[in-house]
Order: sequence, then C-alpha cells, then structure tokens
Amino acid sequence: MAAQDLLRNKVDETPTIYAYTLPDVPKYKGLLKVGYTSRPGTIRIQEQGHELYLDKEILLRRSSMRPDGTYFTDKGLGGVHYYLRKNRIPNPFGEWFRCEIRDVEKAIHAAMERRDSMTDRIFDFGMRPEQEWAVDKTSAYFNAFKNDPDNRGLIPHFLWNAKMRFGKTFTTYQLALRMGWTKVLVLTFKPAVKTAWEEDLLTHKDFEGWQFCQKQDDREFNYVNERKPFVCFASFQDVLGKNAVGGIKATNEWIQTVNWDCIVLDEYHYGAWGKNAKNFYDKRKEIQEKLIKFATRIPVFMYLTDFREYSLKDVIMQLEPELFRKVTGLTLDDFSLLVSLGVFNSDLMNDAVYKFKRYEDSSLNYAGIDKHTSKIIGGWDTVMEITEEEDDETDNVISESEEQVVPDIQEEPEVKPWESLSVGDKVMHKSLGEGVIVSLDENYLFVRFKDRESKFLYPSAFENGYLSR
Repeated sequence: MAAQDLLRNKVDETPTIYAYTLPDVPKYKGLLKVGYTSRPGTIRIQEQGHELYLDKEILLRRSSMRPDGTYFTDKGLGGVHYYLRKNRIPNPFGEWFRCEIRDVEKAIHAAMERRDSMTDRIFDFGMRPEQEWAVDKTSAYFNAFKNDPDNRGLIPHFLWNAKMRFGKTFTTYQLALRMGWTKVLVLTFKPAVKTAWEEDLLTHKDFEGWQFCQKQDDREFNYVNERKPFVCFASFQDVLGKNAVGGIKATNEWIQTVNWDCIVLDEYHYGAWGKNAKNFYDKRKEIQEKLIKFATRIPVFMYLTDFREYSLKDVIMQLEPELFRKVTGLTLDDFSLLVSLGVFNSDLMNDAVYKFKRYEDSSLNYAGIDKHTSKIIGGWDTVMEITEEEDDETDNVISESEEQVVPDIQEEPEVKPWESLSVGDKVMHKSLGEGVIVSLDENYLFVRFKDRESKFLYPSAFENGYLSR
C-alpha cells in the first residue's frame, strides 16, 4: 500500500460511539441502540441491517479516541456496553439498552478514563464530629488490641449503636481508610440496605479506586481485582445456604477463601448473632485453620507413608489414620469436613499427588535408593499405572542431570503455548467458549467470557485441558 493511501485510511478512520432510537417502532420504545464504528457515524447507522429502511433519531456521536492515542469500542472489557451492564442498566437484547442518553455519556466518560465505574464521584464532604469521634475511638481500640501480646490469635469486635441518619456506611468506609483495610466484607439480614453501601463507596471522592462486589443475575459475584481495595456485599440468607449435600454453595466458596481485613455485620439487631449466623463465623475460621494445617503438612505425610499404590484419601481414612493425625494434627472428622465442603478439586489434587510421587521417585533413584518398585501410583481419589514411556522419561531426567557435569550446548526448552500469555490474549474453554484474559499472575488467571468472568488456577487449567489457546 502506498504511503499516501495508508495516511488517507488512517485519517478516514474515526473511532466513534453512537446512539440512536427508532421512534416509530413500538418494540423499541424507551430503548437506545449503542454501537461503535470507525467510519462516519451517520453512514454506519444507516447501514444497520434489518433497520435499514426505518427512520432513526440519532441522539449521540462521540469520539472514542483517548488522548494517549488508544481507543475503546462498544464491546469487550472496558467498552461502553461493559460499563452500562456493570451499572445494571437493562439490556433486553443485542446492543439495545433501556437508559437515558446521559447514561451513555457517563459510560463513554468512564471508558475514556479507564475508570472502575461509570458512577460519578461528586461528593467530597468530610465527617461530622460524631462520625470522627466514632472512627477515632474504634481505630484506637483495634490498634491497642492488636499491640497487646495477650490478644495473639484473638479477633477484636466493636459495636456501633448507630442512630438513624448517623451515616454508618460512610463512617465505616472512613474507618477502613484509617485502618488501612483493603478487603471488607459486609453481611446483613436486610439486603435492601445494599444501595446505601454501594452509593457511598462509588460516589465519594475519598474512596476513589475502591470496587464494589455483589451477586449478579447469574448468582455469581462480579469480578474484582483483589490487588485493589474492594468491598463485598452479601446477605446472610445467601451465605448461610447449603448445597444439595449440605456443603457450601459453589457461588459462595470465594467468600470463604478471602482473608478479610474486616467483616461488618450490618443491621445487627436483625439476627446477626443468631445460631446460624454464629455458626458461619465459627465455621469459616475453623475451615481456614484446618486447610492451612492440611496444605502445609500433607507433603510430610505423603513422604512418610509407604502406601504409594493406594489413593491418598484411602491411605488417610483407612490405612494410616494415626500417622495422618500425628503429622497433620487433624482427625479423620476434620478431614471428612474438608472433603464434604468441596474445597478439594479432584482433578487438580490427582495431578498434584501424582507429580509429587513421581518427583519423590526421581529424587530417591538419583540418590541410589529404589524405595518403590511398583508401577502403580495412587492419586488423590484414584490409582494410575506408570507406562514404560513415563518410566523412561524419569530415567532420562536422571541421566541428563548426571551428564550435565560435562559442559555441553543444550537445546532451548520447548515453550508451552500458555507460558507466554498476557492480559488481552484470547483463550478457549471447553464449555464456556472463547474468552479474554483480564488478569494474570503466577497463581491465578481471570477470563472474561460472553456472560461471565471466571477464575482459574494457572497454569493447571491449561495442563489439565480446561483451557487452551
């Protein structure tokens, strides 16, 4: 392509967000069509498929080019539709939204500035004297409690008897800032108070950068970046619910895994210290303690037991329960509790146990010890047979490590497809289809699919075939 043609094309392409209505069609009454085009907006609007011959009232055309030269569209993470849906604006079908033109303007502004929300932070008022006093007194108590060695391992509690119009949500958030908290869980028996918690967090300038997390229409919590401050709102009725076998509901497992800086019990008098609610606090702490014991001590147990041909669950429950108790400090009832709660992923556990035992074999063989001669290896809840190819691979690893004493030019190791991933790359899930990576670290991967955002273990999700490039 000639240089002048390239420049001409670049000038002609103008990233634009547009919105229009179809005033003569009753079906679309009260709806706005929100779209994107890189061509002149009027041309693209007049080309709209089945709406080609309908009169259109164009209400908005705005450039989606940012000052830094990048641009955004209507779709995808950070697009205009993303902000509209995140703000719970009805989207009955396609690109049609039941909203006002000012809602679209706010979504464009949020996308332009790459903000977490399209909600305007219009308030900057300070705390009233009684609110300041409450924050001072509460923070002083929490800090004194933490610094007292006699309170090691204990959890402090503080009760606010907040009267009507005290402003408990705003004051709680100010306390979080004072204490340096970044993960706050709000539990209540009165879900109707959610609006106050959300609006105070997202409309005041003091809480810029904070995220609000809640259950969506699909019963999943919306995605939050856990490296940034966030508040999670949930109802006791929901978190106390059980699945079909009496365990934690799958949609609430995430709550149990977060190390919350503070748990706020709103509308305390509605039953926050009832028997079921108290069981939630006690059970959550108990689960965390048992999981830590299991995760940190089970490798020692696996090394000490000689029953490598049996599944780890069978070894724990039937063959070596006493050794398990001595090494981990957990009883069989403790182990059964963890299993019943569904905290162990069978596929991932089978993979981890298998790899541990194969690594153990390699290490012992290298030292001249042939501790295990059987070709059968027990996984987490199944047993597997080592093939000759796998056995040869282990021997090759050992022989190669011995030969490395002699300097030699080694071939570059093969780079697996998932080892060069970055945010924005597309991946494929077996059942959810194509998705886009929105966050990635050494342990976890967050993927945005068409109708949800999901969290995966990395790189295990690729190694076990759940995701592919």
